[in-house]
Amino acid sequence: MPQFSIALIVKDEADSLPKLIGTCNDFIQAGGEVVVLDTGSTDDTIQVAKDLGCKVVRSEVSFISNMPNKMIKRIKKDFNTNKDLGVSKGTISFHFADARNHINQFCSNDLIIQVDGCDVFTTFDWKEIDRRIDQSQIKFTYTQYYGGTPPVPLPSGIKPSSPEPSTVHRIHRFYDRRIEKWEGRVHEALSGGNDTEYNLPLEALSVYHFIKSKARNYIIGLFMEFYDHKSHMRTKYYLGRELYYNHNYDEAIYVLTQYTNRTNTWINEHSSALCLIGECHEYLNRYNKAKISYMKAYQINGSWREPMIKLARICSKTKDWEQSIDYAIQATTINPTNKVFAESSSNYTSEPYYWMYVGYYHLGDMKRGKICWGLCRKMEPDNPMFINDQDWFESSQYNHQYYLEISDQLWKDTVVDSKRREMETDRLKCLQKNNKFLDIYSPYDPNIIQEVTEWLHDKPKIN
Repeated sequence: MPQFSIALIVKDEADSLPKLIGTCNDFIQAGGEVVVLDTGSTDDTIQVAKDLGCKVVRSEVSFISNMPNKMIKRIKKDFNTNKDLGVSKGTISFHFADARNHINQFCSNDLIIQVDGCDVFTTFDWKEIDRRIDQSQIKFTYTQYYGGTPPVPLPSGIKPSSPEPSTVHRIHRFYDRRIEKWEGRVHEALSGGNDTEYNLPLEALSVYHFIKSKARNYIIGLFMEFYDHKSHMRTKYYLGRELYYNHNYDEAIYVLTQYTNRTNTWINEHSSALCLIGECHEYLNRYNKAKISYMKAYQINGSWREPMIKLARICSKTKDWEQSIDYAIQATTINPTNKVFAESSSNYTSEPYYWMYVGYYHLGDMKRGKICWGLCRKMEPDNPMFINDQDWFESSQYNHQYYLEISDQLWKDTVVDSKRREMETDRLKCLQKNNKFLDIYSPYDPNIIQEVTEWLHDKPKIN
């Protein structure tokens, strides 16, 4: 029998639960426990969970609270704004940490993994996890794919949230309830204990999180946490990030700068905060300040590609093509690690090569530009942006633009039959060329990879 429990807090997840439970049936059949805490569903969530073999608890505790009016006034004063910033009279917040701590008491095991109702296991070897528990490993991190299309197959019959690449990171939600507790109204995290943290391999455990359209007003809880616990740096990071998401850029900079001015912060988060500050400046057309923030982000943590990718992008915006290319190349020298911080998987596939081919195209270096563009097409053959950019590097007469021109003129009355036959032939050549193009850039062309690799080794690194 498994030595740990699966626990989840749900509300109106009747459609999602069968997908999750379908990916851990072996665990349940072996006597594994799945505990579901329902916080007020209005659909058939409770009955569906029972039918799937879960232990269901209907919460009698409300984890919802209202934002006090005096706090709303204080926000307007502190941020020197008349904007509501997403807060107004009567707004409510769900206390996620309290709910996660509450469910602990209903689990039969001290070791618990908490997932969400809209999650599925992409890999789940509970026997391997039990084996590690027998070796006194009780604190685990594992891989989570957040929305989009993950780089690993999803379980049969399950479609991704969207075609964009997933955000991938390491997550810690497998814990010993006797040692660790959840903290934070929103973007809650485990704290407590000094036990060694073990990274579970991908084949032992990984989770895919569906991004749903369910309304989430996280900013209320973050503001409440911000004022209730002024010393919590993590809250400042997430509040600043949420303000950025809501397009309140100056306010986001104000909060995130409070975070980055401290030295006792987690370097991965610190680097991300600097990237967010840079994004805010970029949206406000303060490009020099944005570049400074991105460079600081890289200096704080050079183990992820995000700062270099953003530097490549902003240099492309300012038409500094050579510098954009150099930053993109530098990004490719940073290898993926155990991603303990969320980052788009496209940073490790097509994104740097996109900025390279844009730069080379504008510098007139069609050979290198075409190589990089070909790599992007190889990595994401259905990406419409890469498909549309075919005309950048197909300078032949029989390109896509010529095909459109022929198609537009072909059946006009002014075209004589002999000319029409010639145009039909040319149009066929355009189609044949397109098919040949797709064959050239097939997924397994080692010559392109080799040429790019040799060329990258000749480029200088950024200091």
